[in-house]
Amino acid sequence: MNNLLMTETVNQIGRMNITGNVIPANWWHHIKMPSGKPDNIGIILLSEIIYWYRPAEIRDEFTGELQGWRKRFQSDKLQRSYQSFADQFGFTKREVTEAIKRLKAKGVITLEFRTINTVSGPCNNVVFLEPVVECIQEITNSIPLINNQTKIESVSVTGLTSKRDRGYVETGQPPHTEVIAPTSKRETNTEITTETTTEIIDSTSGEPDDNKPSSKIKLNYEKIIDSYHEILPDMPAVKVLTDERKRKLKSFWIKFNQERWVNYLSYIGSHCRWMMEDRDNGRGGTWRRKNLDYLITERCYVAVKEERANDK
Repeated sequence: MNNLLMTETVNQIGRMNITGNVIPANWWHHIKMPSGKPDNIGIILLSEIIYWYRPAEIRDEFTGELQGWRKRFQSDKLQRSYQSFADQFGFTKREVTEAIKRLKAKGVITLEFRTINTVSGPCNNVVFLEPVVECIQEITNSIPLINNQTKIESVSVTGLTSKRDRGYVETGQPPHTEVIAPTSKRETNTEITTETTTEIIDSTSGEPDDNKPSSKIKLNYEKIIDSYHEILPDMPAVKVLTDERKRKLKSFWIKFNQERWVNYLSYIGSHCRWMMEDRDNGRGGTWRRKNLDYLITERCYVAVKEERANDK
């Protein structure tokens, strides 16, 4: 029984007023990188988002009586910039951007870009984030079973009342103002990062076999195309997977595995936005945005790896 007695250290820690984010243990099993390792940055950012959506108490200044609850942010959704997250936690803006995209792709948050009025005039592409309650409940309350399956455990929830007390690698609150009409939901940010890195393709675990003939490589075409659509939604969709495209993908895949493919696409999405835009060619014509066929060419691969394809 003596093991259950309080120690002085436990007593002192118990008297501390510790506030801030909470990370449920289950999140480390559910929020992962394509490599299967925990998505540390994504987990930290999700815990920060959830903090802002946890209701705050309203108490009487003189009696201390609980009078109700309020939301912590001013608008209908949480407004946070990628840079504010980066400054708060010491990440790079690109690391934050990619982590937010992964959280959105997993379905645990929604991401919206709006135009808002500020004292300096309209501001475009302002980021608004909101957690998806059903998904948060699932990854928080599920219990692991065999064969990596999960079970959702029933949880009784009491309502709030007034009586309650690098190239690409795996890598308070801003003022709120009146919201105008939202812009098209294009997952971009007005600021283009100029950060460079020396690790582009070679920053993953699991090296592909460069000596393996393309005829021996087995590809999951559906997963490859799904990643392309998910990470680069502004590029033309692949509607027909022809034999020629399969042949080129097999030849290109000698340099890749699925993790490297995701990193490659993510880098292009962050640093090569010009590939996703129709542009005037200066001769009365138009340069059309690139597509999958261009991305899987040696020309594009080398330009991206050498950082010559970055936005100017």
